[in-house]
Formats: sequence, C-alpha cells, structure tokens
Amino acid sequence: MPLLGFKEESSELMKFLKSNPLLKDLTKKELRKIEMVTHLREFKDGEVIVQAKEPGLAIYIIKKGSAYVALGPDGENGKVIQMIEEGEIFGEMSLFEDQPRSTYVIANGDVEVLGIFKHDFDALITRDNKIGFRLLYNIAKLLSSRLRKVNIDLYKKLGVEEPTIP
Repeated sequence: MPLLGFKEESSELMKFLKSNPLLKDLTKKELRKIEMVTHLREFKDGEVIVQAKEPGLAIYIIKKGSAYVALGPDGENGKVIQMIEEGEIFGEMSLFEDQPRSTYVIANGDVEVLGIFKHDFDALITRDNKIGFRLLYNIAKLLSSRLRKVNIDLYKKLGVEEPTIP
C-alpha cells in the first residue's frame, strides 16, 4: 500500500529513508520521489517475505524488526545464512537479473518492510538520471561489500590465508 497521504507517516518515512545508506545522498525532493513508489508490507513471525525460486519483483528495506535469510523455508530445517536488521536492504539482485530468488527471507518476529517494485525502480531511474546514478552507485557499493564478506568467509571456511596487498 502506498504511504502517501498520511502526513505523520510521511514525515516518519522521510526520516527513515534519509537515514538509509542506499538513500543518504539524495535531496529531500529526490526522497519524495522515492517515497511515491514505496509500499509498506507487514509480516508476522515466521512468515515468508521472499521465497526462493519465485520471481524477484522488488527490493526491500527493513523498516521495523528483523528477518533471516535461509536456504530453506523453515529456519529449523533450512540453513540460516544471515540476519537482516532494521535499515538493511535485501532483494537488490532482482533489480538487475530476471532470475528467480535464490534464498528465502523469513520474518523474525513482527516485521515491516518497505518495498520498491522493479518496474517502479526502472521508471524512476529512467526519468531522473541523477537519482538513478546515485541509487545504482550505492547499490554497487552494497553488492561489493557483500561479495567481499563472502570472499572472506570462504577463505576462513577453506582455511586459506587471505591474500595481502603489498
């Protein structure tokens, strides 16, 4: 459900959006454009937010609560990969690939997420190249950081020393 039309919610949402690393470089006017394509969804404990093998239709930011990323639909039966906390982003790969989701994301308690559908994201960055550049640059930094963490974890798991730069 779009969040427009509710001044208190809008003000709270603007503060939240401005504090997010993905959106920190945007002006108030640019954040309002983001706000216009943002949808709030609520999930109860244990509900699946994102399901593996389903089409990736949106990017999400955790507004309230936390969730976990798992290889299976049930945290006890599926391997939990990581926790996602308030303000963190997930589902960003769906913006770039027409591939199904690769993992499950499951609510850990009551969770509120802000979603931006891929078609809205694409339309926004096409209409406003300045916003597009900033968002894509920040997403690239996020993906780079995540890849670096995976590399470090892999070195540790394999018992190999990380390469050092002279």
